[in-house]
Amino acid sequence: MTVPDSHNAPRSEGQPPGGDAPTGQEPASLTPAPTPSSSASSPAQPETKKGRVRTKPPALQTFGDLLRTVYGGKRKRLNPKKAEIAAIRSAPKLDPSEQEELLAFSASDRTLERTRELMLLSMRRFDAPALAGQAREFVREVLRRHPAFQLESLGGVLENRPGAASEEGAVRMLTSQTYAALPWPEGLIVLKKKEAEQCRVNALCCLLLWYRETRGIPFERIQRYLQANIWVPAARSHKTDPQRLRVLMVTRDPAGIGVACSALEKLAHEQEQQSVIARTAEARATMRAKELEGMLTSVKTQLDVTKAQVDHLTVEIESAKRVHENEKAHMRNNYEELRGRVLRRLREELSLLDDGLLALRRDPPKIHVMEDHAERAIDGLKREMERIKGDG
Repeated sequence: MTVPDSHNAPRSEGQPPGGDAPTGQEPASLTPAPTPSSSASSPAQPETKKGRVRTKPPALQTFGDLLRTVYGGKRKRLNPKKAEIAAIRSAPKLDPSEQEELLAFSASDRTLERTRELMLLSMRRFDAPALAGQAREFVREVLRRHPAFQLESLGGVLENRPGAASEEGAVRMLTSQTYAALPWPEGLIVLKKKEAEQCRVNALCCLLLWYRETRGIPFERIQRYLQANIWVPAARSHKTDPQRLRVLMVTRDPAGIGVACSALEKLAHEQEQQSVIARTAEARATMRAKELEGMLTSVKTQLDVTKAQVDHLTVEIESAKRVHENEKAHMRNNYEELRGRVLRRLREELSLLDDGLLALRRDPPKIHVMEDHAERAIDGLKREMERIKGDG
């Protein structure tokens, strides 16, 4: 782990590691000096290089040793050996008093740089669930006590409570705070401008690593948050090509730029493929739309023809109805005329027959009268029959 210069500078007696821990602590008991759990390790061997004496740090044997090394800044690079990881994994867990002591020790990490390094180490090397769980619980408590995570909604994220902020909301709240005015405990000065910006960057990294550890958010989403909240704002002040080239050429982390660029290239390639797929789908959709438009035009033409036919048939039906009504009226009139004429004819002929019967009933009977009336009645009925036949 790369440690800031202030962490390696000589300290006066009684000054806590990091130079910014709360006053009143006793750093002598918190430095990664040999402890009962680490006393069995081999003694430090002096090495000389260019006239300077360097001592090899003691081997890590417990999780407490690891935390003292992380927050004490005694090693320039935090890269435990496999044997040390195995020893830490098999060592007993921290007891509550030791954990509280180490949490107080971790308060010196005001910019969260060492906490971020601890989370990165846990992500890379702690494959055992028990060891990763210890680191996760310790980091949760460190972040919960840091002023940057004092908002209730952010505390809910660390505790995974139902009312906690959403992923987007938590990132927005965390990065939008004024880190130069965080509410530090009494006796601690506010962070300088550079320290405040570094604290903001490290706080976001810790939150994203926490999300990756607890929710498994993908690499692409983490990169998107880093780009939107760290890289893009940092690049805004470099507007000209010379300024941008200088930043690219003096960077101390070309691997990070390579990872970011390769991820962006992959994203651009995926978006290009999606664009090709979208254009192909658009072309198919356009062709289908044209086919449907042609079908719609044809159907509309058929509909217009059918509508014209319906209108024509409607006119014909109305005309047929009128003709039928007229014929019906004429037939009713003819029927009434025929009925009236036949009734008159029948009454007249019946009257002649009645008169003929009366003539037959007289004494003496007048037969010739009956014959005359009967002939006249028969002739009248025959004429009416012929008339009806002629009308038909």
